[in-house]
Amino acid sequence: MIEIKIKDKIFKNPIFTASGTFSPEFKKYCDTAKIGAIFTKTITLLPREGNPPERLWEVPCGLLNSIGLDNPGVTKFKKKELPEYLGLGTEIFVSVGGEKIEEFCEIIEKLEDTKIAGYELNLSCPNVEKGREFCKDLKSLEELLREVRKLTPKVLICKLSAIVNDICEVAKLCEDMGADAITLINTLPALAINVDTRKPYLGGITGGLSGPAIKPVSLYCVYKVKKVCNVPIIGCGGVTSLRDALEYFIAGATAIQVGTYNFVNHKICEDLVDNLISYLKSKGIGIDELIGSVDDEIDSST
Repeated sequence: MIEIKIKDKIFKNPIFTASGTFSPEFKKYCDTAKIGAIFTKTITLLPREGNPPERLWEVPCGLLNSIGLDNPGVTKFKKKELPEYLGLGTEIFVSVGGEKIEEFCEIIEKLEDTKIAGYELNLSCPNVEKGREFCKDLKSLEELLREVRKLTPKVLICKLSAIVNDICEVAKLCEDMGADAITLINTLPALAINVDTRKPYLGGITGGLSGPAIKPVSLYCVYKVKKVCNVPIIGCGGVTSLRDALEYFIAGATAIQVGTYNFVNHKICEDLVDNLISYLKSKGIGIDELIGSVDDEIDSST
């Protein structure tokens, strides 16, 4: 009833976690084995210390983050942290980031012998000081995907920003170059200022906005991209309840990622799985009948 498929891999349900918002520590608070897939924080080739504090700042209807891709680098991650993720009882995706194509490739080469389900390419992080946002440069994006696709038969997902000239054009290029799914969307560039000090609240000055504030933008992107792409879409941004998740499925998402709300309710993903099962049973339908059904309703009302 709630199983989904991406490429040749079957997932027990379409409730995933978003990169950077869920760690093995959450096993203390929820049954991680019930979650469809867990995405790691973004891993880079070499260690990164990230941005100075403050790194998080709450704003109305959302959260600003300026973590700056703080991570131990792929070698230490593979040895120390990845085994913990693989012990959570579900599929694991590693989020991969880099400033150069060669860095993406080297990370994937180092992880290819592990039991992860695949990779999510972070092509659009808004809170790092330098490095290309590949989703804004179609030529570089095409070259990146061509090289990465050669290296792995595992599931390859592209995470895109809404801040591009044409989200449909970028998504279609990803599909054409071998991406198995598209995640929409990454956080939006944003700023918050302390009027008393006249300085930004974040140590990195600007950050990425997530949470309910960006959900309408993300839904729009899912709806538009669904019309031009055949690969599964993973909706991300502002999921706090079953109703939020249902909006994404109806708009065209095959799966959803929960991000910011993991910090509010550590059991939100587990709860969403149970609530989705109950909802589908009450309607007498499967998840496939829900995905992209907004167009059916539009057609029937015209």
